Amino acid sequence: MKHLTALEKLVLWNCEELNLVEDEDMQGLSSLRSLAIVELPKLVALPFGLQHSATTLQYLWIGNCRGLTTLPEWLQALKSLQILYIIGCPILSLPEGIQCLTTLRELGIDDCPHLKRRCKKETGEDWPKISHIPEITIDRVRIRVNESNLL
Repeated sequence: MKHLTALEKLVLWNCEELNLVEDEDMQGLSSLRSLAIVELPKLVALPFGLQHSATTLQYLWIGNCRGLTTLPEWLQALKSLQILYIIGCPILSLPEGIQCLTTLRELGIDDCPHLKRRCKKETGEDWPKISHIPEITIDRVRIRVNESNLL
């Protein structure tokens, strides 16, 4: 994939044997704007090479990656990320750096019991990390964020 420098959209779906742990797996995707990673049972971490899309990646969808335990701290390097959906990742945790994603305007979490508990409005451990995001939906319920939290 490192030679696909003009690629803007990529969907990796239902690839039981795909393992994206090598640094060079995604490092050439410098024009990537949209990425969906769905049903990759061997995925335990997001590929480090995604950092090469730090200025272009706007949409990230992670679904049914049951082995994924945490999003990496380098996620904060994705300065163009506007929309993040996390679906069916039961043991996933958010990094501290998610609060640095000031362009993130939409966060969707569905079927992630651990995240649902941690992102509960005002009382969840991760609420301070995500309270700056204007639109948050957890298990199809939109959470209203106070205007004062956005300042």
